[in-house]
Amino acid sequence: MNADFLDTQLVAYLSLREALGFQMRVEKVLLPEFVAFIKAQQNPGPIRAQIALEWTCQASAHRGASGAARRLSMARGGDVSKMLICYPL
Repeated sequence: MNADFLDTQLVAYLSLREALGFQMRVEKVLLPEFVAFIKAQQNPGPIRAQIALEWTCQASAHRGASGAARRLSMARGGDVSKMLICYPL
């Protein structure tokens, strides 16, 4: 998946949600980490659930065990993962 595409989609997603009145404090920290993780995988295909779960389970500099639960919530099918995972190449 193209790294520029992911960055563009992330910025668009965060901007849209903020424009709709959602507070995106946690997402502004976690989603760039998720995108960086995906880029580091250098996987040219779609983002699979396994990659999202690997990101969820890794240690976070910003959160403890409760952070893993929050990341799992994002990775398992919330609006964020639909925005990132469901786009074809």
